[in-house]
Amino acid sequence: MLTRKAFLARLGLVAGLLVLAGGAGATTTPDRAAAILVYPKIVVDSELGIDTIVQISNEAAQPADLHCFYVNANSHCTTTGLPCRTGSECGPFGACVPGWSELDFSVRLTADQPLYWLASQGRNRGCAQSGDCEPLPLGGGFGVCSGAPIQCTSDSFCQAFSAGTCLNVGAGNAGTSVPPVPEDPFIGELKCILVNPDGTPRAANWVAGQATIVRDASDPDVNVDAQSYAAIGIRAYFQCEGGDNHGMACSSAAQCPDGNCVSPQNGDDILVLGGPDSQREYESCPSVLIANHLFDGAPEPINGQPVVTDLTLVPCSQDFLLGSANQGFSTAQFLVFNEFEQRFSTSLPVRCFEETLLSNIDTRNNERSIFSVNVAGTVAGQSRIRGVGSGLLGVARLQLAGFPPQNPTLPWQGPGAGYNLHEEGQRNDAGQEDIVALP
Repeated sequence: MLTRKAFLARLGLVAGLLVLAGGAGATTTPDRAAAILVYPKIVVDSELGIDTIVQISNEAAQPADLHCFYVNANSHCTTTGLPCRTGSECGPFGACVPGWSELDFSVRLTADQPLYWLASQGRNRGCAQSGDCEPLPLGGGFGVCSGAPIQCTSDSFCQAFSAGTCLNVGAGNAGTSVPPVPEDPFIGELKCILVNPDGTPRAANWVAGQATIVRDASDPDVNVDAQSYAAIGIRAYFQCEGGDNHGMACSSAAQCPDGNCVSPQNGDDILVLGGPDSQREYESCPSVLIANHLFDGAPEPINGQPVVTDLTLVPCSQDFLLGSANQGFSTAQFLVFNEFEQRFSTSLPVRCFEETLLSNIDTRNNERSIFSVNVAGTVAGQSRIRGVGSGLLGVARLQLAGFPPQNPTLPWQGPGAGYNLHEEGQRNDAGQEDIVALP
């Protein structure tokens, strides 16, 4: 008998196999430490038992400060102001109007420290004292024994427990104040930027992260599920200064034998991603996103149940200074190939945040979509997504669902497997650079 655990493992394997193929050459990465972390999808819905575990780690041997932003992508009813998904939730005289707002906060990590929080609870001194969230692991006066997770003040203390030496005495998480997401239900994005203690951007590639969207098992009629994806890292850009290699990209001083490997960051609050070498401060967002997927309605390979794919896209450019949605606007152009290499195309406007089933991109009638298995003509295919305007980042989720889905506005139904999209190329030409404006 196939257990639920084995089924989810196989479904995850299918998702993994789908993303093995793809292009190369992009500089954003889910695999290496970076200076900016993008979590494209954060979800909280207590009514449905959904929450998101956010993980972040410092891979440097010194403290790291982060300035983070939740982007609230909820729509709201014009009559009540409450979050909504469709106009039917707003009564006969209301409308469900999209809107975007940000909530910023600070995180301080000690050397080599991992940290996590639940998006519904946050993590700060206040909620820890009231018992509403996990306490912060380190105060300002203690270190941690190298051989065991024991707080310490001296090497002799650790040696008394045969736990090595006392590391990071005096280091702590003071200044960390992670709030809960501003609404429940909530859907949106999280972006964290490495900064200096004074709040100015820091040119260093130190942090990595992961998000896991979980569905609670407290209701026996609710499917238990967990979707994980790696936070997308945007690395600080460095180039050789002086010598024969002047102006060439570098990652260490060894690549600049007669010069220095330096960051061109100017220290202001306008972060330049990509573009010409003379302007960029961070590596470029990808030119193309690649999603290898089963077409919606295709049978999964274990027992033939239909699957659908939920796609989330966010822009690389964002204006946290003025809160303008115009800077984070893009048109996602799709080239869709089936297994016979027949090509379809469509487009989708993306303003600040977009989540959709593939078969709702081009029509509300899922069965008539170019992403429907019956229209595409093959079980699997590839979608190449190019952002016109802002660059784009994204994640996807393969999941079991009826087809057509009973309620496409609630995509978190049925077990599934999340995965990162492949990335190809760089937006390095003049006029293609992305901008993140900090407050």
